[in-house]
Amino acid sequence: MVKRSIAIFTLTLSFAMLLFAGMQLSETRSAPNPGTENYNTSLSISTLDIMAVDEKGNEVKELLSSYSGKETLELGMLYPEYLAAENIGRSDEYVRAIVRKYWTDMNGNKVTKVDAKTENNTVTKTEAIDPEYIILEGRDASWQLDENTSARETKIYYWKNKLAARETTGALMTGIKISKDVRDHYVETIKETENSKTITVTYLYDNLKLNLEIEIQSVQANENAIRSIWGVDYLSVEGDTLKINGQGGSNE
Repeated sequence: MVKRSIAIFTLTLSFAMLLFAGMQLSETRSAPNPGTENYNTSLSISTLDIMAVDEKGNEVKELLSSYSGKETLELGMLYPEYLAAENIGRSDEYVRAIVRKYWTDMNGNKVTKVDAKTENNTVTKTEAIDPEYIILEGRDASWQLDENTSARETKIYYWKNKLAARETTGALMTGIKISKDVRDHYVETIKETENSKTITVTYLYDNLKLNLEIEIQSVQANENAIRSIWGVDYLSVEGDTLKINGQGGSNE
């Protein structure tokens, strides 16, 4: 009897981007302008059986590499970035993607809330930092959101179809943008003298880094592999389709 091993294949892509710096305004207020971005990209591949690819089937080694020379990224602008997964092995696989979106400070520490302070260090406002302002567009409908374990910061998606050798999933994303709504989170202080008035606006997302991590995993296409490797007991295989039980399998 031939014993078939069960393997898990993982690759990880990540990047970080500085959003924008604070600003001091005179009496006329305006929207903030994004500042110089700071990318930290990495790609780790533990096996050659699953590969991140673009729309032409070329391997993706780092995210947003086309924009690495730009000095600014515009809020609300969609930056094309196609990402899918290709089975480059010989066996059928099921695939899932773990998408993590979060914010960090300049030292790389994760930030979940931020305080706005006056010059004398008095806290005037505290708000939670929202990972959903990091928006990924264009996900194929066959990527099913796992509502059982997903949260605001981490979303898990399963490709519902069995992925044959040399076959590629639909897009996990086709672009990324930063929501313009980050501009709505600020406090302002007014300093008046006899002859002038200065309005200082402090943006709560000032000097934060946007972080996106995408981890793509695959297992051999059978329920034993799904349960033993992924440890998920609410998944089932019906024909060639992977089903998430207890929910509608939405595509949020």
